Amino acid sequence: SFNGSEGEQFVRCQVVGQSFMLHQIRKLIGTMLAVVRGELTEDDQKFALLTHEFVPTPMAPELGLFLCECIYKAYNDKFGGVHENFELAKYSERSESFKQTHVYPHIAKQEREESTMQNWIRDVLCGRDLRDQFDAAMAASLARDETLDVSRVGHRQSKKRQSLEDSRAARDDADAFRDVLLAGADRAKSRKLSVRFNDRSAEIDRAASAARVVPIAPPPPPTSRARALDDAELSDGSL
Repeated sequence: SFNGSEGEQFVRCQVVGQSFMLHQIRKLIGTMLAVVRGELTEDDQKFALLTHEFVPTPMAPELGLFLCECIYKAYNDKFGGVHENFELAKYSERSESFKQTHVYPHIAKQEREESTMQNWIRDVLCGRDLRDQFDAAMAASLARDETLDVSRVGHRQSKKRQSLEDSRAARDDADAFRDVLLAGADRAKSRKLSVRFNDRSAEIDRAASAARVVPIAPPPPPTSRARALDDAELSDGSL
């Protein structure tokens, strides 16, 4: 963590992975902040990871996101005995100095001038819309009778080492998770919510169907010159 020049406090979150999808880190941070601030729950996180329904997980602003280090573990394991390892460790002091001198002050300055994160929290996280969209997705998931294995997320234990007590706890977790989905579906039903993404897909499908019934205009007739060339080719016997 670090502080800005005017006392702003920032928490540094470090994510390590082999590869990342588009916006994955921003959505991880955004959803985490939503849970910390009470706008979503940990069960909402699990649902977003398990369901095939569209779930609008909040995406944090890009301010503060930067590549910290590239790790070449596979290369070092294979060629470390022949070539020098690719590691940032020997440059760690220079790297940290650059972040303290340039990167962190830039983040703090932009947040101070534009209130990027504060505006995002106010406009995106603090509102009923996010909760409504999760509830609508839960209702759609139950309507499709989607099977969601809550044991696939969070702390996972080998099935071979599961005791009878662990199996009972897993069943209790599954029942509790389904109760969460049912509660969300009830809220969606009471407020007559629907999944917006699915509604938009339906509109696209209807537009595509309408486009398919439009008759295709026939091609224009050939010009006299083109017709004369065709007749000449046919007279020569070239087909």
